Amino acid sequence: MKKVCYILPKYDPQTDTHFAYLYEFLKAAADRLDIFLIVEKHTVKNIVGNFTRIYWQKFSCWPLRIVELAIVLKLARWRGYRNFYTHYSYIGAFLAGIISRFTFARSFYWNCASAWNLNQRLKSRIGLWLALKTTKFLVTGTEGLKKEYVQRYKFKKDRIFVMPNWVDAERFSKDKYNKDKLREKYKIVTGKKVLLFVHHISDRKGSYYLVPIFKNLKSDGVLLVAGRGPGERWLTKRIQEADLDTKIKMLGQIPNKEVAELYAIADIFLMPSREEGFPRVLLEAMAAGVPFVAFDVGGVKEISPKIARDFILPVSQTKEFAQKVDELLNDYEIYSKFVSQGKEKVKEFSRTRAFEIFVNLFK
Repeated sequence: MKKVCYILPKYDPQTDTHFAYLYEFLKAAADRLDIFLIVEKHTVKNIVGNFTRIYWQKFSCWPLRIVELAIVLKLARWRGYRNFYTHYSYIGAFLAGIISRFTFARSFYWNCASAWNLNQRLKSRIGLWLALKTTKFLVTGTEGLKKEYVQRYKFKKDRIFVMPNWVDAERFSKDKYNKDKLREKYKIVTGKKVLLFVHHISDRKGSYYLVPIFKNLKSDGVLLVAGRGPGERWLTKRIQEADLDTKIKMLGQIPNKEVAELYAIADIFLMPSREEGFPRVLLEAMAAGVPFVAFDVGGVKEISPKIARDFILPVSQTKEFAQKVDELLNDYEIYSKFVSQGKEKVKEFSRTRAFEIFVNLFK
């Protein structure tokens, strides 16, 4: 078995983030690889998998956490682990990269975000720069993003691997749910169309655009907003000011393992993000047979079916965004084609495909 030291930023079985997918992925990987798992943060210590070793970081003070992680990484190298894989963590990637350089090991860093679309904080810009400068291999989600990393960060093209995200299409099948009971659960009046937003409530995920988009809609519907984040209080206030309390429902954090029921009652998925890499929420929407309208960021166009190109717009065009939502809701033929093409497109993003790419990184 190939030996891999994997740095996981956080373990939380109730997470509403894409990390939920990693836990099952790592469990499967542990049957094919000798994995030394390092968990930087956690809520509980009950991760399941045939891992050779698991280290849960103990310190909360940043200087001590950095020293602690460096020591554990050196220990992993001493135990014969020469492949270090870091998922997003700047500090993890930097330390793994430095240790790998001096001990003839290999470091891999997963990063899949169009950070150049936003004015990142200085700390984040420095963190990303250090991670990319020290790691040997970069892993990202699409060919388009690969080109961006080469162009913007001068990362060597032959040292970038593309590994797409994945989704369990069966888990999001609408046939598994009683829509009437779900509509009753979420207090949705019969006949009203359901729009859905599932994301971190923040500027980068476009939550600030939700009220303007909804106000421009002509169709009669309700918007379900699932998630938490720094923009939650601001968004709630804007909803109240616009007198949309009964039409935009703030659901709070919904664990990813439960979010499929929201897609089951959704008619349209909204993704007005200002920054994305490979948005797994679009895979979830396609798997559930829910057409979407989105802003053109990151790898959105690359992972979307052909028909979706007309529903992917330049960032900030809220009026046009609302018009596209109305178009989908009022044109049954286009809507049906979107559903069909989306279900076919999502077949390209199976866990099996991503899993084989991941395992082959270490050959």
